[in-house]
Amino acid sequence: MDESNGRNSRIISAVMVLMLIIILCAVYYLFCMIRDQKTPNLSRETNSTSAAESESDSAALPDSTASSDSTTQPDSPQLAEYPVYYANTEAEIFASPDPEGEIIGTLYLHEPVRVIEEVENNAWGKIRMNGGEYGYVPMYQLSQEILKEVDESQTHWEYSRTGLEIQINKYAEDNLVYWVADVYTENPEKDINTAWAGGSYEASYNQRNKTSQLAYDNNAIFAVNGDSAGARKSGSDFENPIVIRNGILYHEDERDIGEMCALKKDGELVIFRPGELGGPQEMIDAGVTDTWWFDCTLVENGEIPHSLIEVEISLEKAPYTAIGQKDKNNFIFIVADGRGSNGSEGVTYTGMARLMQRYGAVTAYALDGGGSSTIYFDGMVLNKPSDGSQRAISDIIYVAK
Repeated sequence: MDESNGRNSRIISAVMVLMLIIILCAVYYLFCMIRDQKTPNLSRETNSTSAAESESDSAALPDSTASSDSTTQPDSPQLAEYPVYYANTEAEIFASPDPEGEIIGTLYLHEPVRVIEEVENNAWGKIRMNGGEYGYVPMYQLSQEILKEVDESQTHWEYSRTGLEIQINKYAEDNLVYWVADVYTENPEKDINTAWAGGSYEASYNQRNKTSQLAYDNNAIFAVNGDSAGARKSGSDFENPIVIRNGILYHEDERDIGEMCALKKDGELVIFRPGELGGPQEMIDAGVTDTWWFDCTLVENGEIPHSLIEVEISLEKAPYTAIGQKDKNNFIFIVADGRGSNGSEGVTYTGMARLMQRYGAVTAYALDGGGSSTIYFDGMVLNKPSDGSQRAISDIIYVAK
């Protein structure tokens, strides 16, 4: 009898355990059903009006704290440790770091998100979504600051500190919209700087970024796009000749493939052809801090080259960026919108040369143009790049705060 009772007790206990397991499974299934009904997109924050407001709001991001979703991936890192970025345009979220891949969500303008990891040569940011899955966003569509809105009626901006004064004016005339930045510096070697995407010439081959982000990374008050030297790596069809930036020799090739521009420590802009200033190391020893190559001299000794005037009729109007100077302490940067952006047709190289000459340049040289042309000032992109948003580029010229 005792043996029978013991057997019955064991059966009852087993049944109770089985029922408990069934109940727990049902609860877990119900939890999963509720969780899966959530939208796969990141939760939407109200568009912030300032970086400070966005920083304060970031604590509310589902990825910024250990949310209930994080328990679905117990081995996930503490996302609050990762930097907050903001969408600088409406950006699609992909299932993999592939622009041809599946689109699984959208980031809206100024929406904050934490980037867990940069992959594919830092071209893509890996983010975690509310459902627990991961998505990927092109890094050039993210910024660590929220760009300020530009007042369309404003035509003048300025900045000054000891030894530096920047005056920027916007002009609209004859279907052309352009900006002239007049930079006066007592110390050109200190104030006229260059920067690479990714921090080095080699990294800029594959790792591009926006002018505004490169400016932010380098604490710049003012910046324009450079000559896109990172797009002309060794072995390419348009391999760079001599590449010197901030006094460092990055690439040495003395092929004479056109006119170049050099900046010296004392502020002098010099037009030269490879070999005319000696070898690369001789150039550095003689005070050259930076070189640019786009094979288009705009103004030399105050005059526009005859070769540029002769071909003016055949040149295309487009957005362009150029660097020039009145003297060793006074630099001019001009950025022109084009291809219909901002209602502007753009300029030819000759047209840009005439603008440089009009505003007092004795030496001027063309930088990259097209969708790369961008002018940044104090947290704002003043122009409207012709791609519709900022293009990811390899290098900038900037003035630090």
